[in-house]
Amino acid sequence: MVRQYSNDDIDAVMQIWLDTNIRAHHFIPSDYWRTNCDMVRELLSHAEIYVHEDECAKQIDGFIGLNDDYIEGIFVKETMQSKGIGKIGSLEVISNKRIGYICTRQRRNSRRGKAL
Repeated sequence: MVRQYSNDDIDAVMQIWLDTNIRAHHFIPSDYWRTNCDMVRELLSHAEIYVHEDECAKQIDGFIGLNDDYIEGIFVKETMQSKGIGKIGSLEVISNKRIGYICTRQRRNSRRGKAL
């Protein structure tokens, strides 16, 4: 289930952010990500974020950050990757918030051979 982020989600979201960045950017020392945690924690409190939560376990599996019509990032727990959470979660958020704009843009870009 996708829902809007609440302040109670910050620890789970930050852990996913940290783990995912360390894994995805293995060429950057992990201390870089750790030293930026406080700054990111503050930025997230002012961002538009939606989380994907496992309804049974009540655990956050991933999140998406938006800046107007731009997806700033999609982060999914390593154990839940390749299960469609990022894809399904981002599509649900976009369709709920900006269906007209995104669909128009997708059609235009697909005619140009671009991915969204």
